[in-house]
Amino acid sequence: MARVGEKLPGFIPSGFRGSIANYLGDIIDRNGNEIFDEMKTTLARKAKEELRLKELVEDKINSFDLEQLEDLIIRLSKQELKQIEVLGGVIGFFVGIVQAVISYYLF
Repeated sequence: MARVGEKLPGFIPSGFRGSIANYLGDIIDRNGNEIFDEMKTTLARKAKEELRLKELVEDKINSFDLEQLEDLIIRLSKQELKQIEVLGGVIGFFVGIVQAVISYYLF
């Protein structure tokens, strides 16, 4: 409430400042959640309209040199392919063990 009093113009008497600050505090206490939800919705809508993230990403990708883009894709692919390769090795190991156990007991 003190911050509200600080923001009010200096020509308002201090007694009125306290009353105004208390009144605004009561309004915020009663309607704060509704006001906050409305502001959140409005900000999200404006961000969607004004930021246009899709266009920003598209412009950034288009600004890359073809070699830079290719290098970026290859670096990302190597990481993913390495994980797939390791996972394939682990799965293959367990399948081999299961096959060995089955062939040992059945044949």
